[in-house]
Amino acid sequence: MKTSLPIAYLMIVIVAMVFAPAAQAQGGPNACTNAAVAGTYTVTCSGFTAAGPAGSLVPMMQVGLATGDADGNWSGSVTINIGGQTVIPSSKVTGKASLNSDCTGTITYNKGTTTELNISYVVNTKTDETFGLVTDKGTVVSCVLKRVKFDK
Repeated sequence: MKTSLPIAYLMIVIVAMVFAPAAQAQGGPNACTNAAVAGTYTVTCSGFTAAGPAGSLVPMMQVGLATGDADGNWSGSVTINIGGQTVIPSSKVTGKASLNSDCTGTITYNKGTTTELNISYVVNTKTDETFGLVTDKGTVVSCVLKRVKFDK
């Protein structure tokens, strides 16, 4: 089957459109590195945690700010509401992120403490947002971070 020249060009354009974003994420101006995502972010997390009777899941929400530096160090402060009964103001967190060139990563906040929190996440460099999922047993919580300030 013979392919006409315009169709061949169209196929090349489609292939370029599909693979160009992946190449850009690996080394272009929107590359996923700790330095590229450094900044201050608003944080909102919501879901369920095993804080009810006999470990039953209850709703939880948290809001606050988190700041990351060029070395992947993160710190922040959030207010947490668990089941509408427990409010924890200004809860402090610190952690070290591991960010991959494909914009996926993991972070552990408060490593080795009773409040340790493990999160898998993905960074959207075009919208300055990070989407995370807590991976700890007994917790079903997702988080959204939106950059409000770039740090150099």
